[in-house]
Amino acid sequence: MTQEICRGQVETTSWASLCIETYMKGFERPSVEFSRCIEFDACRYDGSMISSVFVRSLRQPVDPVPT
Repeated sequence: MTQEICRGQVETTSWASLCIETYMKGFERPSVEFSRCIEFDACRYDGSMISSVFVRSLRQPVDPVPT
């Protein structure tokens, strides 16, 4: 339901970021663990980093914790 409400407000995948900012007002910023190889460090077996638009959109409204 949240996705349906917010999807019309933003044209890119940043709808998740907008929804988190909208519905989390007054609350502490959540900490979210992400794999270090997704958008944080080139640590894969071949020395590369995985690109993710979704993870990039969440870096603003949450405290990312690379693991």
